[in-house]
Amino acid sequence: MSERPQILLVDDDATIREHLAPVLIRSGLEVRVAADGQEALREIGAARPDLVVLDVMMPVLDGRETLRRIREEHDWLPVILLTQVGESYERAAALDEGADD
Repeated sequence: MSERPQILLVDDDATIREHLAPVLIRSGLEVRVAADGQEALREIGAARPDLVVLDVMMPVLDGRETLRRIREEHDWLPVILLTQVGESYERAAALDEGADD
């Protein structure tokens, strides 16, 4: 069992996963990655992370639906949403849906 905090990074963009994961690792975190919401839910079920960093716009299962499913099963699990959408109503909607940031 690792003593380092475990982060699940979920993004369909391989470039983001490939560049952000090493930064998080150098910051002392243990990082697992998933390419979509379905893969993220499987990863969470297999080994619950301490934090999920979740992209909003993804194919297969988008970030908002993934977040709703996380909240149904793991209400305690902190989730930070990543999005290129900068509108304030979008940020407010994400927080209303259960995102922590």
